Amino acid sequence: LTATAQKVTKAMGEEAGKQILGVLQSLKQTKTFCDGVHNYTAGVSAAAKGASEMKGGASALAAGAEELKTGSKSLSDGAATVNAGAKKLSEGTTAMASGITACADGAGQLKDGLSKFNEEAVGKISTLVSEELGGLFDRGAALSEAAKSYQSFSGLAEGYEGSVKFVFKTGAIGK
Repeated sequence: LTATAQKVTKAMGEEAGKQILGVLQSLKQTKTFCDGVHNYTAGVSAAAKGASEMKGGASALAAGAEELKTGSKSLSDGAATVNAGAKKLSEGTTAMASGITACADGAGQLKDGLSKFNEEAVGKISTLVSEELGGLFDRGAALSEAAKSYQSFSGLAEGYEGSVKFVFKTGAIGK
């Protein structure tokens, strides 16, 4: 800029060189101002774009907060359901414990009753059967063994096999 001003001053005179130098400096300042305005406008545009993005982010944040609120309510409702179920489980466990105790008591009574039944009924019947009918069972077993070897009333030819069935007629059983 100074070299240009010196050339103008030589050609047009000192006063014209000063004026041209002043004009050149004004133009330089104007260019700097315009560059500043351009940078300012770009900054304002970027800020507006950032504000728009921030608005979208704020909307997304609001939607997320609403989702969080809904999810929190669902979680709270679910926790209440679990709590109610746990209470019922506790009550059921108490009832089950009472039932198990009653079952154990009943099993003890059943054992005692079966022991008494064995002593007073089954034991007596078993003794009676073995004393009164024991010989009958022995005779029946001996007769069954004898019947296995008996194959004919009148005899069999050699090489033949036979079988015999006995039918017994007894008196009526009654009073």
